[in-house]
Amino acid sequence: DGDGMIRPVTPHRVLDTRIGHGAPQRKLGAIHFARLQLTNRHPLPSSATAVLLNVTATNTTRDLYVTVWPSGRAMPNTSNLNVRAGATVANLVLCELGPDGQVDLASPVSHVDVVADVVGYVG
Repeated sequence: DGDGMIRPVTPHRVLDTRIGHGAPQRKLGAIHFARLQLTNRHPLPSSATAVLLNVTATNTTRDLYVTVWPSGRAMPNTSNLNVRAGATVANLVLCELGPDGQVDLASPVSHVDVVADVVGYVG
């Protein structure tokens, strides 16, 4: 209802590159990014303006980072997860939605499998 409050939801998987859920079955990289349609899909209503995601990076071979940003914008020079080679790292990410209700995810440095679960939204 537009009050800026985060509305928690039962975790709902929207991306798993290991099995091709939400994006092609391939690791994310600088060229291979994922665009996720989040509004008008369970559990986000069309009124959502931002999403709260639990994002996990796994199957790494070198140090890297993962970035999440609103679709329709240039990829920022910031990271949401910093991952050491061989590690699996998760982080809670609050991201504004693009005007089309989508977010983009990429790993600009190296390839990595990414899993994302919606755990809440604003709007």
